[in-house]
Amino acid sequence: MQRVWLVSCLVVSGCSGVIDASRSLRVEPETIDLAVDLALPAPTAAMQVVLVHDDGTEDDVTTSASFVLDGAPLGELAGASLASDGLTGGAATIQITYGDLATSIEATAHVHGRRIVDGTPAAAAAAFSMASPPPFDAHVDPQDGAVLPPGLGRMVVSFAANDLDDTHQISVTAPYLDLAIDAPGVAGPRELELSASEVGAITHTARGGAVELEVASLQSSAPATSRVTTVGLEIADLDASSILVSGIAVVGAITDADHPGLWRYDMLAGSAAPLAANPDGMCIGCHLAVSADGTKIGALTNATSTPFINGVILDAHTGAVLSQSDPASTSPWATAAFDPSGALLGAWQGAISLRDGTTGAMIGPIATTDSVAAPTIAPDGSAVAYVSLDAGGSSEPVGNVLRIRSWNAAQLAVGPPVDLVRDVNGVVLPELSSDGRWVAFGHSQPPPSDGDIPSSSSAVRVDGSGTMVLLTTDPLDQLAHWASPIAPARVGNRNAEPMVWIAINSSRPVGGNATSPQQLWLEAFYPDRGVVAPAFHLPGQPAILQILHGPIALP
Repeated sequence: MQRVWLVSCLVVSGCSGVIDASRSLRVEPETIDLAVDLALPAPTAAMQVVLVHDDGTEDDVTTSASFVLDGAPLGELAGASLASDGLTGGAATIQITYGDLATSIEATAHVHGRRIVDGTPAAAAAAFSMASPPPFDAHVDPQDGAVLPPGLGRMVVSFAANDLDDTHQISVTAPYLDLAIDAPGVAGPRELELSASEVGAITHTARGGAVELEVASLQSSAPATSRVTTVGLEIADLDASSILVSGIAVVGAITDADHPGLWRYDMLAGSAAPLAANPDGMCIGCHLAVSADGTKIGALTNATSTPFINGVILDAHTGAVLSQSDPASTSPWATAAFDPSGALLGAWQGAISLRDGTTGAMIGPIATTDSVAAPTIAPDGSAVAYVSLDAGGSSEPVGNVLRIRSWNAAQLAVGPPVDLVRDVNGVVLPELSSDGRWVAFGHSQPPPSDGDIPSSSSAVRVDGSGTMVLLTTDPLDQLAHWASPIAPARVGNRNAEPMVWIAINSSRPVGGNATSPQQLWLEAFYPDRGVVAPAFHLPGQPAILQILHGPIALP
């Protein structure tokens, strides 16, 4: 009898803890579609929640209902109002509950923007919409297939066009996104920087997806035909790190008076700037290391007076010298790497020793059977990779062979060496990845005894399989290093897979320029597939900046 009563209770209105099927929720409006215009304040949509009883009567329960946004982060919910963030397009669901009742409505936001740069002929918009647009094979940077980080704060489109074309239109389209910028132009290489809101709309709306970038050009005096170049770009959902390099601000030719110093490329700001003033008499050299907490920088320096080549530890924020090696001492160091514990592993003339990460004081020597230079330590402290020179010890960051050993800082011990790469010209400046499974390194220009300027870069697996991927594909590229952790990331609407950002020193021409200085480029690398996406020039680097060494990621 008790069992029958329980079953009956399930269909009787008013039983405690039982959903009342005789009541329902109605939400007005039934759907939300926000039209986000970048030139206007972000829109807001209000909802009303009505409780409908079985007798047809209704109560407004909006202030007592709860709202949750699932899906694309279109904005913020404040009570029963959805306020667009003014940048994000996409589709989401708003889950609404009142007591034991629940329902949902669909919400979408479409972002659009139209900007006309001062000096653009008044009829440009109509001309582009009416012109016949044949494809035009022009160089565009970022190029087709490039992948961009979502946290990059600036975007500059560089392109070549017909010399007679004086009006250009840049358009970026994706699901829920439609942007267009009309601009005047002159003969020669062109470039157009997107506004902060335009960049934000692209990276927020297309994060983990893709956009189509179209560059159209026409002659305003004969606007019947426009020339169009279209490229596809992908926006990853993995951010890239800021980058540390050694570079010179060059006006004219490089002279002996031009000493390289440390520069920082800030991804969020999308610009490069000197990190700090060069320490007196120092020329910051080719081998850089950063402590795990980002507070200290280890560098190989070439001083203008004795001691010439030595190691130095700098404060990463001020550039102040915390300690410096003395080649005349009994325990100098030159190239070095920071252990996760904060200690410094220094190398000098093929010998290595562990040191205090601030004072540089010797903790103890580490015995090896080969020469060691340019060490790099795995982020978990389990392995050390380095280059070794067959001819014997050298303080230059170059060798004939790239090796790896197990590493135990607490015991001042390394395991047996494993050869990863042997190159008759030389290998240079290795760096272990965040997961410790890959080493990025440069292929040195011959001879290996002094060829510390890379001619290309690769990444090799540390498992001894010999699996190697060429990271730089252009003769104008030099060193390539990791610019982020290796992590799963959605890209181009594909399922998440491991990827990593690679920063490159390259003098590839940008846009329609014939030549360009040695500067930072960025590319996406998919280690499981061994695929490298096309590189693109990072915006905001001064034209006078000539990068010499690096890059290395800053935490």
